[in-house]
Amino acid sequence: MNRPAQSRQRRRTRYTKMVTSSLRAARITLLVLFWAVFYSPSAWSADRPLTSLEVGFNDLVFDMSRSVVTIESSHRARVGAMAGTTGEAVENLVSSGLIFDTLGHVLVAASSVAGQDQIEVEIDDRQIPATLVGVDYFTDMAVLHVPVRLGMPARLSSRQVCAGQMVLAMGNAYGLRAAPAMGFCAGTRPDGSLQFSVPITSSSYGGGVFDLSGELLGLIVGSIGQGARVAVAVPAYQLSQIVSYICQYGDRHAGYVGVSTADIEIVPPIELASPFQFAGSAGRATTMISQGAVTTLVVPGSPAAAAGLQKGDLIIGYDSQRLTSAGQLATLVRRSSPGTAIDLTFIRQNDVHNARVIVGRKEIELNTPFYDVEQFDQSGPTADSLVQVLDYLKQEVSRLEARLKRLR
Repeated sequence: MNRPAQSRQRRRTRYTKMVTSSLRAARITLLVLFWAVFYSPSAWSADRPLTSLEVGFNDLVFDMSRSVVTIESSHRARVGAMAGTTGEAVENLVSSGLIFDTLGHVLVAASSVAGQDQIEVEIDDRQIPATLVGVDYFTDMAVLHVPVRLGMPARLSSRQVCAGQMVLAMGNAYGLRAAPAMGFCAGTRPDGSLQFSVPITSSSYGGGVFDLSGELLGLIVGSIGQGARVAVAVPAYQLSQIVSYICQYGDRHAGYVGVSTADIEIVPPIELASPFQFAGSAGRATTMISQGAVTTLVVPGSPAAAAGLQKGDLIIGYDSQRLTSAGQLATLVRRSSPGTAIDLTFIRQNDVHNARVIVGRKEIELNTPFYDVEQFDQSGPTADSLVQVLDYLKQEVSRLEARLKRLR
């Protein structure tokens, strides 16, 4: 082969190698770009936000569900079988519970286990007999114990306020052990419990309300209203102290007087002359009354009824302490030890009275939801009863304003 031909052959070979190398580099670059675009976490989350959100919620719900158990309790009840005869039947109640620690303690709503003969904890297709350690009558929660380790203890939040925060409630709902429901934290109630705008069922009592990091905000002990859209819960930051007390001392009892009350605001305020002075008003000739708690129900046979309180009385004082709301009264009564005597100051028929009430012991009825104040009647408030109460309060306000003007 002559020299020019050899030169052309060498140039052709170098060109072929250069093109081949360039194609190989291009293929590698395309593979890297393909991987970066379709498999990079940042790109995936940017292009698939709903998928990423769904995966996050799935993981969150799974983690929370490991702390939730189903509670099945039962007791024998006498029923009428035929005319003139009686028989026995077993009544079952399904509710929820939360795993508190690795020692076998489970937290439940006291109204789900009160007076029950048999209690079982169910999780992962296992049914384990449980014993009742004690009841906290102040918050309406109870502590159970099982002899084996269960699931994963709930992570307790130290948060004391959570108004407006998005939350997830989890508990038994129509046979599903850990059914999630989304809602919001409405805030802290006057008695220190938390209120959540979240749909629940009666079998959700004993379940939990969690924040979006998976920490427990509160133990559900009941609901308010007929729509079951408002849950009441014991704050998580209080649970350790309550469990410690119950495990060491047993039941923590609370006071009871047997009245239902509602807030009332008096405009313009009235003046009460001496000797009706409250703590902190020494040296003043008069005391201004602008708020109080009007009684809407006095339970027959209760300590309040025995002391002579009546429907329509305006309660303004508790043991020489100024009283401004129904929630304050409920809290003070619960904190009073059963058997102690308290003095209630109230206005009736233009006159100021004092009644000495012997505090009773609060009892918890089976499957009775928790309320900030005691029920309007034995079955709890209904739409009709609330309308009646509102009408009554309107009339009572007009009547009280006329009476109180004459006291000035």
